Amino acid sequence: MTPQDQRAFSTPEEVAAALRELDLAADEVDALMPVIESLAAWRAPAPTVTETRLFLARLENQLDEPAVASSWRSHIALFWRIACRQPRLINHGIWAGSLVAMICAMCLAWLGLTRQGIALGLFVPIIAATCVAFLYGPEVDPSLECVKATPVSVRFLAGSRLAALIGYEGALGLATTAALALRYHENFGALVALWLGPLALLSSCSLLLSLLLGPMVAAGSMFAVWFAQFVQVDRGLGVLFLTDPHWQTSPLLFAGAFALLLLGFWLLPAYSRLTLPGATMLENHV
Repeated sequence: MTPQDQRAFSTPEEVAAALRELDLAADEVDALMPVIESLAAWRAPAPTVTETRLFLARLENQLDEPAVASSWRSHIALFWRIACRQPRLINHGIWAGSLVAMICAMCLAWLGLTRQGIALGLFVPIIAATCVAFLYGPEVDPSLECVKATPVSVRFLAGSRLAALIGYEGALGLATTAALALRYHENFGALVALWLGPLALLSSCSLLLSLLLGPMVAAGSMFAVWFAQFVQVDRGLGVLFLTDPHWQTSPLLFAGAFALLLLGFWLLPAYSRLTLPGATMLENHV
């Protein structure tokens, strides 16, 4: 039966005539007519209030439980789980490279190739700053799209990574400082003061530059600027490694580090617009 032949039938005779047009035998039409008439006369029963209640009671165990408003403890637990998983997204080479570089710095001082203050003050901050430069961004984070899709602020995600990385770098620096302090019977606190403040300042500046100019430029700039603070060329064109007391740990260094860190975190949501203008234009057209 074509769509043009589909029509409403008001009498049983019309139904029978339509069945005969389908080349059905007369006895088959006579057998189908009572069934068709009974279906046409059937009406769905209207459920009563009691029947409706019984039906819902039977389905109650299969229905989803209503969502319960989450408490502040569940929010904290969720953020804690997300923060604990952020170190896994950091490139594994950063963790291994930091360890190897710190061991090399300690060996230089341990073997007497350079002074303890130079080894700690020069290498510990620059190692941390170099690693921070490769902390966040499409160049170093293949899972950046998944990170952006996470229903959590990018500032929280980047802050979790930064805290984990700085904690790791600080632990390596403290272990190296303790080993050299025991080796040369130096004051542990005085050695820590050589690199703790510069580490905070250079790491904050490295994060900001990596957002503005990219990780390679940030790492290279930090290394060049910090290395220049320790190198001095004398009249005989000899190269000396000196420590500058102005770069030792002080409240001013921590204040500058905090200000740069705030600026970097303020720029984080606009990172794609700053570093990938072509992608931003494409998104606007889409």
